[in-house]
Amino acid sequence: LGAGAETRGPMAVVVIGGLVVSTLLCLVVVPAFYVMTDRWKQRLFAKKPAPPMPAPAPAE
Repeated sequence: LGAGAETRGPMAVVVIGGLVVSTLLCLVVVPAFYVMTDRWKQRLFAKKPAPPMPAPAPAE
């Protein structure tokens, strides 16, 4: 395997692990965080419905 082969194995594990973690972050965590913050924003700034108008008094 050549000189320095004992360090390439652990280095490969770290590189592959970093690729897996970054893929999960990009494909799962970031969109989920976006959806959560969008729902939070909609709830925070939601317009409350106007109170119903009182019925008019009957004419005499």
